[in-house]
Amino acid sequence: MNGIQLLNLIRQSGPISRAGLAKLSKLSKPTVSEQINRLLALDVVVEIGPANAAITGGKRPTLVAFHANAGRVVGIGIGSERTQIAMADLQGEIKSRTDIVTSPKQGARRLLSRIERSISAMVARDGGDLQTIAIGVPGRVDCTAGTILESGSVFGWNNVEVRTPLEKRLGRPVLIDNDVNVALVAELRHGAARGANNAVLVRVDTGIGSAVAIHGRIHHGAHWAAGEIGHLALDRPVSKRVSPRGQLESIVGADQIRKRVRKAARESAVLSRLLREQPEAAALFAAARQKDEVAVRVAADVVHHLSVAVAHQALAYDPDIVLLSGESFLHALPDIRKFLSRTIPWSPKVEQAAFGGEAVLIGSVDMALTSVYEQMSRRLRAS
Repeated sequence: MNGIQLLNLIRQSGPISRAGLAKLSKLSKPTVSEQINRLLALDVVVEIGPANAAITGGKRPTLVAFHANAGRVVGIGIGSERTQIAMADLQGEIKSRTDIVTSPKQGARRLLSRIERSISAMVARDGGDLQTIAIGVPGRVDCTAGTILESGSVFGWNNVEVRTPLEKRLGRPVLIDNDVNVALVAELRHGAARGANNAVLVRVDTGIGSAVAIHGRIHHGAHWAAGEIGHLALDRPVSKRVSPRGQLESIVGADQIRKRVRKAARESAVLSRLLREQPEAAALFAAARQKDEVAVRVAADVVHHLSVAVAHQALAYDPDIVLLSGESFLHALPDIRKFLSRTIPWSPKVEQAAFGGEAVLIGSVDMALTSVYEQMSRRLRAS
């Protein structure tokens, strides 16, 4: 445990001397020296040379640093239009990245093959020791089996094995989770939810989903479906059959908002003009601010449905913070805050998410790094 403590201190505070570590850790200098020798033997830290001399003179202490180049991790964010892939060192610094144009029509097998080829090319160029791969993907994901159970409106995939084929091809551990869960990991570690104990992230894209962290850990639910608010019923179901997309998503999914705005533009000269200059959601709320009747009506409906969804999550989990991600939320945030202040007595904190389109990539790299650090801890306990 002393070795793990020192490794974490070196990772967070290094380069640092043995004396500096003894002071920070409150361990004796002999204990620190003994543990540093173990860390050096395991190749998880390196000596990088002497520090600057003290004013009083004397021998300059040798600094030790976390061995960030001892390996590489890969983080992947699979999206409906592009898949982002990044290779990072063990300190999380991105060394290379690439994007793949994604189309639901190409199928899961072909996309996984392209991902595998991209990772192999990165490793060949970098020459680093690939240790772990982590992936965020839309839909309901069985993290234990490494399988996409269903991806609904984004890809239409069902029961797609991801972990097994990639591990066979690349020979390295593969982690997989829902993309909104992975985005919340990024916000918890580095973004707008940093320091929060309990947090909720609601994200609007083609699909609508949320992620929930309880005591700092992602809550997955009994069916790997925690946060699948696209299925939130805002009224009586219009069909006796369960919709694969869900009622909320069918109304205010990003693609549905775009369709509604384009249709409304046929009735509004203001909205039609703004659409030539801005994306659909931005044009809608800009026209509503100009008091265009058609835009006001559509924007009010969108805001109402999004506000109800956010309120449900805030009431169900009572988090420290609710984060909103997606272009629609960017424009609707003030109105959503007003709605919550009128409906929830304790006024939950609601903020825009920090990372936007990069969140899944950042979170997947962090997931992979966490796995590597856990492996290091197990090696230290066993040595």
